[in-house]
Amino acid sequence: MKTRKKQKVIIGTLCAIIVGMAMGYAALSQILTINGTSKINGDFKIEITKIEESMMSDATTITKNVVGSTTANFTVDLKKPGSIASYDVTVENKGTVNAILKSIEGVDESDLKEPVDITYFVWGVEEGDSLNAGEQRIFHVDVEWKVSSTSVPTTTKSLTLKLNYEQNTGSDIVTPVEEFFEIDETGTITDYTGTNKAIIIPSTIHGTTVTSIGKDAFKDKKLTHVVIPDSVTSIGQNAFSSNKITSVVIPDSVTSIGGYAFYGNPLTNVTLSNNITEISDALFFGAQLTSIVIPASVTRIGEKVFWGSRLTSITIPNNVTEIGKNAFWNNQLTSVVIPENVTSIGENAFMDNSNLITIVNKTGRPYDWNNILGLGTGTPAITGTYGPVTVTTE
Repeated sequence: MKTRKKQKVIIGTLCAIIVGMAMGYAALSQILTINGTSKINGDFKIEITKIEESMMSDATTITKNVVGSTTANFTVDLKKPGSIASYDVTVENKGTVNAILKSIEGVDESDLKEPVDITYFVWGVEEGDSLNAGEQRIFHVDVEWKVSSTSVPTTTKSLTLKLNYEQNTGSDIVTPVEEFFEIDETGTITDYTGTNKAIIIPSTIHGTTVTSIGKDAFKDKKLTHVVIPDSVTSIGQNAFSSNKITSVVIPDSVTSIGGYAFYGNPLTNVTLSNNITEISDALFFGAQLTSIVIPASVTRIGEKVFWGSRLTSITIPNNVTEIGKNAFWNNQLTSVVIPENVTSIGENAFMDNSNLITIVNKTGRPYDWNNILGLGTGTPAITGTYGPVTVTTE
């Protein structure tokens, strides 16, 4: 690896090797390695904590393990053209030094190598992603034997994938000059044209108090960090969607947040305002949250709010009356308590929570639990057993 200047010390490297073989099948081997050092007075400790199958189509995992917390290995057999193997790899910063991913190398080079019918795709991680102390990131490695292939590969294919981490000292977090913000007479920011990716939004711009973040204002700006001032009372639809934000604090001054406002961000930590009454549709769709505190002020949890997140537990406040469709789809919940004021639960609200075994229904109302759990339709009931899930009451 090339030596960088002192102010850009590389403190983490992820290496991957994929090998494809023939003999009537395509056998692939993946090795992931992270090596870390520390800088100045911090403890750098990035670890691979888990590797899991995500989706397997005509593919079989032969081996899969994490060795010594810095290396992950898996070997997979692809059975025929069209076979796909997908793995989730969890990387965690267990040190005290914040890190940022400065570059990803090796992807384009490998695509040009033979056999071209065996390909891979790495997603869920991009240059500029931060990995702060105490945070984790889950990215994905897909291996595919192209469905259009008409022959069995007869040569091996090797790839080295490097993810180069540098210390993130926080010096890149700035308050951009006012000229990079567009604001209207009501105090609503309507656009951001700056190039800084870790920003503090000022509370006043050109003498006008910032009271609202407008629709699409910061959408797809490749932001990695944002600080929202406590002058803001509302955040518009898609305001921060499709960025790379991993952590956000929504101040208590905020009383409303539009749908999809943080859609498509790899969020691992969220602090919600204690004065919102609704968690809008798809607000945290695609996040990587393992926990979140829903304020007592909330009365509605919208559709697809936590779709595809990684919540292991959730406390639904007593004031909630509505849980939207697909609200907690594809999480890791083990038990759920439905408080007494809930009058509506949308279809598939708790679908694909493979660890879910208990639901406590405090409402005294009958629901179609088959529909709620994504098991089809059935007869509404207060309690019962639905697949592996037992619904009880109190």
